[in-house]
Amino acid sequence: MAVNYIYPEQEVVRNYDRCISCRACERQCANEAHSYIEAEDKVVSDDSRCVSCHRCVSICPTRALKIVPTDHAFRKNASWSKTNIYEVY
Repeated sequence: MAVNYIYPEQEVVRNYDRCISCRACERQCANEAHSYIEAEDKVVSDDSRCVSCHRCVSICPTRALKIVPTDHAFRKNASWSKTNIYEVY
């Protein structure tokens, strides 16, 4: 597995109070952003694999998912814009 140093631009937010672990999101995601942990009977998400297509959000029967822009931000600097930092990565 390759290491990706670029922080994802979106986050998959799962409301575990609503999630019934039906695994619909796991079955429908072409990028394998969702996976099921059998020992914990829990579905988890890998934000780095999410492309923000919202298919999982639309298929979720309990509306337990949402995809939001990340609140991660680079420190403001006159010499280093977000684009410059991504190019260095």
